[in-house]
Amino acid sequence: MAREMRTATGTTALDMPQGDDSPFGVDGPFGSLLRDLRTLAGTEALLTTSDDIPTIRFLLSLAARHAEAAMVRARLVLAQTQEGEAE
Repeated sequence: MAREMRTATGTTALDMPQGDDSPFGVDGPFGSLLRDLRTLAGTEALLTTSDDIPTIRFLLSLAARHAEAAMVRARLVLAQTQEGEAE
C-alpha cells in the first residue's frame, strides 16, 4: 500500500527495496533510531515531572546518550536511503 501511495504521488525515488537489505527494518539502524526517539520522548515526559536533582541529572545524561545515538543512526539511514536513490 505504501509503495502504491508513493507511486501515485510521484515520489518513486523513496521507493525502497523490501527485505533484509531495506534500511527501514526494525532490527537495523532505523529500528534502533525509533527506540532512541521513544526513549527521548519518555525522558522528556519524566523531566517535566521530576524535581529531584539526582534524577534530573540521570535523565539528562540519558537524553544526551540517546540524542547522540539517534543523530548517528539518522545519518546512517539517510546515507543508506541516498544510496538507494542512486540505483
